[in-house]
Amino acid sequence: MNKTVAEETSLLLLKASAELNAQLARLRDQCSEEEFQRYRRGFGYVLGYMLTEILNPLYAEYPELKPEQLGGTYRMPPSISG
Repeated sequence: MNKTVAEETSLLLLKASAELNAQLARLRDQCSEEEFQRYRRGFGYVLGYMLTEILNPLYAEYPELKPEQLGGTYRMPPSISG
């Protein structure tokens, strides 16, 4: 993939990660502890897979796209980074 598509992909997955984390925080107050732990494991699996199978290989090819939050130099737009 070219750098433009790589950047779009990275930003899309980072935004999805932020939204999943925010939803998990909301679920903490709405579910029993057992239910929350089940969701937490599921969300963790999804987030971990996105990182290890998509984002890390992408950043290996385009290290300049690795965000500061992950130890890189790329500064994400405020709409994604908060």
